[in-house]
Order: sequence, then structure tokens, then C-alpha cells
Amino acid sequence: MAWIESHQDLARHPKTTRLARLLGISLPQAIGHLHLLWWWALDFAPDGDLSGWDAADIAAAAHYDGDPEAFVDSLLGCGRDGQAGFLERLPDGRLVIHDWYEYAGKYAERRQQDAERKRRSRRRTTDSSPSDVQRTSGGQIPESVRNHNQNLNQYDHHHHHAHAREEPADSGQPSQRWTDWYEQRTACSVSRTMYEAITEIQHRGGITDDLVIAALEQAIADRARDPLTYAKRILGNCVLYGLRTREEWEAWERERASAEEERKLAVVQHRIRAPTVREVHPINEFDFSDFDDAG
Repeated sequence: MAWIESHQDLARHPKTTRLARLLGISLPQAIGHLHLLWWWALDFAPDGDLSGWDAADIAAAAHYDGDPEAFVDSLLGCGRDGQAGFLERLPDGRLVIHDWYEYAGKYAERRQQDAERKRRSRRRTTDSSPSDVQRTSGGQIPESVRNHNQNLNQYDHHHHHAHAREEPADSGQPSQRWTDWYEQRTACSVSRTMYEAITEIQHRGGITDDLVIAALEQAIADRARDPLTYAKRILGNCVLYGLRTREEWEAWERERASAEEERKLAVVQHRIRAPTVREVHPINEFDFSDFDDAG
């Protein structure tokens, strides 16, 4: 059964209350629409990218009965001070669920890995077990079939040991450069659990130590209560968006900030636009002269 993290502070988060206010709905309704959208995305947008779906599709996924465009705009604009809302428009134009990797991306990856593992298992079973094995008149399996099975066993043995050699050795203690930087900067140690979580993201996305340090710098600059968790969320988004180096991330952040400024400017210009002046037709006065003459 698919599931997604649901944090208890969602009900009092400023983005949630702002979303409810923008849509003119209650807070429980806003929370319900968000969860319905997230549950739908687990099956139909597992990477968090909604670019292939229009506003009507997204509103229907969240079971929102109002204006679909207003729903998407509210999900985009419920952040504060230029920060992303529950949805985010990337510089390349893609519409994505904000921080999707942090909450559901790992589950989606595990599901893909499980599916691939099952496919490999089925292929090995099919390849190593011919359905119709003909035997010789003496009841023996032909030499060609025995050689085929032997080759498969040798391949599996070699493949297993090759992967075993590729696994990084367990050093026992955090040893990467970013851990030293963090401990010197904050005078706090990195727990083994957090070290493993961040290095797992590094290995999965090919992320450099410099990018990890940049994420930690951003977390400290934003005065995050838990800089490591904050940085881990940034790195998860980097994996989602294909960013591997500090330079790529900084360029992406500049483009995102520029796109957000353009969006805010467009909203302001729309609000201050002068209303259309409608032509007012004078009301024709009723002529009572006929009644006076009749009297």
C-alpha cells in the first residue's frame, strides 16, 4: 500500500492557512485537497512533475470543484516572501510539487527499484529454466542445456562478486569533507543516521561535497532549526532537478529567483491595472404629459 509522510505542523503552517484563505475554503478542506493531490501523484506523477497535466486535471486529482486555474495559482502563490508554495514553477517552465522528493520521492524510487528487481528475477528464472527440456534417449539432459545452465551460474556468481566489490567500504565514521566543514562551522557533530541519509542522496544523485556544503550554508543563512535536515531537503530537490555541483545549483537558484520576481511583478501589474470604464446610458425620463392631457 502506498503512503506519504504527513507532518502534524501542516495544519498550522502559514502556507496552508494562506492556501485556505486564497481559495475561500476551510483549513480542513485545504488539508484534504493537498493530501488527495499527493496521493494521486504517487501513482500518476511519481517524480512530482505535473507539467504533463493541465489545471483541470490537477484540480480533479485533488477533488477541488472550483475554478481549476485559481486552484493551481493558489498552490503556486501560497508561499511567503517569494518562497515556493505547495507547487513550484521551475525556470525551465516545468510545474512540480515543491519538496516532493523529501516526502515521496524516496518511496517512488524504492517502488521502481522493487519493480526492476522483480523483472530481473523473472528474467533469470525464465532464462535458467527452459520450459521444454528435451532429454536424450538415456534420460540425460543434453550437453548444450547443461552448458547453458553452467554459464548462467557462472555469470550470476561473477555478477554478484562484481557488485560486492563496487559497494563502498564502511569506514565506521563520517569522513567526507562536508562533515568536517559542518562540525567546524557549528561546533556540532553529525549523527551517523544523518550522515548516512545525506551520503545516500549524494551517491544517488552524484552530488559533490561542494554542493552539500552550499546546502548547509543556505540552511545556516536561513537560520533553520535543524540545518542538516534543511540541507537534506535541498539536496533531495537537487536530485529531482538533476543538479550535481554547487555551480549548477547556484545558477538554478538565480533563474528560479528571477522567474519568481517576474511572476510577482506580473501579479502587481495585474492588480493595479485600471478597471474598464463601462459606458453609462442615461435613463429616459417618463413623459407624463399624456396623462395630464387626459385628465
